[in-house]
Amino acid sequence: MRQSSCLVILNISGRTGLSDYWGVDKQFPLHWHQWGDMHAVYHPGSGQTHIVDNLAAHTLKLLETEPSNTAELVTKLSKSLDMDKDDDLYEYIEKALDEFKRLGLIAYNKT
Repeated sequence: MRQSSCLVILNISGRTGLSDYWGVDKQFPLHWHQWGDMHAVYHPGSGQTHIVDNLAAHTLKLLETEPSNTAELVTKLSKSLDMDKDDDLYEYIEKALDEFKRLGLIAYNKT
């Protein structure tokens, strides 16, 4: 039996290459549940459940649809969520990608 863990993405740090493409492994489709502004995402490959905020959930769901790089994610998110396409959004996405990689939720995708 796999043990589940719970993580809220806070104070994430690091840098991801702006041209690197990332995606969700189709072999392990993510399972979602939402409570208000928070989302639980279960990764069947690791058996872990993570709690993420709305912006992180939207980012990860975009990567489920198709591999993307930071610039593409910022453009898609700014349009779909009516957000400013600014340095803060770029920084958030870069940090979220680093955290998603660390958790095994996404992987490098040669596109």
